[in-house]
Amino acid sequence: MNQKTYNDVMSGKSDNNIRFNDFRNLIVDLGFDFIRQNGSHMQYFHRELKAFMNIQ
Repeated sequence: MNQKTYNDVMSGKSDNNIRFNDFRNLIVDLGFDFIRQNGSHMQYFHRELKAFMNIQ
């Protein structure tokens, strides 16, 4: 896991400055699985948390 990206996301101060691919890699490292894509929206699911996440 990229610790810098994780820290940036968790601080909430750099939301506009995080690269899309870095964020996508982070959520995969945190246990989210890619489910599907509909246009620019990508849907991920975390099996243990039973939670969905949509990113665009």
